Amino acid sequence: ISSDLSGAPFGNVVSYSDGVPGESHGIPYFYLTTLDPTARDALEDERTSFTLSEFPLGTCGKVDPENPTCAKLTLTGKLKVVDHKSPEADLAKTALFSKHPEMEGKDILTVSLYIWPI
Repeated sequence: ISSDLSGAPFGNVVSYSDGVPGESHGIPYFYLTTLDPTARDALEDERTSFTLSEFPLGTCGKVDPENPTCAKLTLTGKLKVVDHKSPEADLAKTALFSKHPEMEGKDILTVSLYIWPI
């Protein structure tokens, strides 16, 4: 739900991690700045959905990503900020930085970056 679009639905592409490679915890974490519409919207309304496709894994063969044989998963829930001093924040940062090393060190910037789980 977009706070910038009078409550209209709004989708966005975001990086995530649910654990270090080979050790999934089942909770998707996102590292978002409040300059991003996804984070701004979550501050207004925590309800969210997150969709994944099997297609990037390369296991769908040559079928179209929308083919019913190519699995899709949509998670719904609430997107909430994690206390940056909590053990959960340490777990989330380790998970995120292991899969997205370019994210590490971004929290030293002047923009507000927060960890958000669903």
